[in-house]
Amino acid sequence: MVNLAIASNDYFFSSLIEIDRKGNTYTIDTLKQLKTVYLDSEIYFIVGYDTIETIHTWKDYELLPEYTRFVVVSRTTQSAGNLINLTEDFLDKVDFFETPVIDISSTEIRQNIYNNKSITYMVDNQVERYIYKHNLYRAR
Repeated sequence: MVNLAIASNDYFFSSLIEIDRKGNTYTIDTLKQLKTVYLDSEIYFIVGYDTIETIHTWKDYELLPEYTRFVVVSRTTQSAGNLINLTEDFLDKVDFFETPVIDISSTEIRQNIYNNKSITYMVDNQVERYIYKHNLYRAR
């Protein structure tokens, strides 16, 4: 479904690196591997504000900016003051963007499907077709 959702955007791609890796998988390992494949490309890691607030708990988090630039998307104006655990060097590789609030959740999408309600405009058209074709998220 990810591939369907990003098919029309040449700037996105999906990867099976974490699925194919044996054992525990950590973001730092994935980014290192991606960087060896895409040497001359800048990798952007899109996360929500809630993720960047807790990223200091991730394995080797202080090394992450060596391999990626973070794009932090928040739904409201939030202060970078909550990021006291991150160094200035780390924050230099973080870009903040505020987006309009779109009141959609994956739980709501699954509930709508289960209850035979529309998910039009909640997911990409191709993803919607795939979900219905494969009878996903319906009662068994």
